[in-house]
Amino acid sequence: MKKIFLFSILLLCISFLELPRKAIATEDINFPKELNGDQLYQEGLKLVEQEKYKKAIPYFEEAARRKANYAEAYYQAGFCYYMMKDYEKAKLPLNFAKVLSKDSDLTEKIVSLQRRVAEEEKMVERYQRQLDKYQLSIKDIRIKIRELNAKREEIVKAIHSLMDAGRDAAISGERVGGLSLAALIAETRENLRKELRKIDREIKDLEEREKSRE
Repeated sequence: MKKIFLFSILLLCISFLELPRKAIATEDINFPKELNGDQLYQEGLKLVEQEKYKKAIPYFEEAARRKANYAEAYYQAGFCYYMMKDYEKAKLPLNFAKVLSKDSDLTEKIVSLQRRVAEEEKMVERYQRQLDKYQLSIKDIRIKIRELNAKREEIVKAIHSLMDAGRDAAISGERVGGLSLAALIAETRENLRKELRKIDREIKDLEEREKSRE
């Protein structure tokens, strides 16, 4: 029962990281049961070589399901999302890959890609702020501030919940799908804190723009 509760908290907190965006739907594929994780991974790599990133993602996701602790598959899924410019979706598989990786070269690649994702996000954020300066009215700004404050409260509650859940998971040594639940919770908690800092910056920027237009 405790395991279900902890995992539910993890999934709930991951959902708080989702930003409003058009979802990218992967294809529904019935993979042959006789194919193992490595075979699916190789098929995914072939699609990556052809720059068919959207089609490759289901292969890597299924490979990770069929082979436990498959850091390479998670990394490739994150890479495909990155190439599709869906930086938010790239984060979770890259986080899993980092937790699971036991190879120094792979870990270096994962960290490098995570930095690139963060840099691209900052560029998009700066561009959006500049665009908003010319498009948002005072009313729009105030609505946006209320929305961000509501999301901020949810994230703060999630972080507090994860602190207790993380301690319980560390003591029990729970694992989910071959992953250490304590490590996943810690990674998720850090991502939530990053998201919180980002929201605080956005709120501060909006409040300054609101004052300048009054």
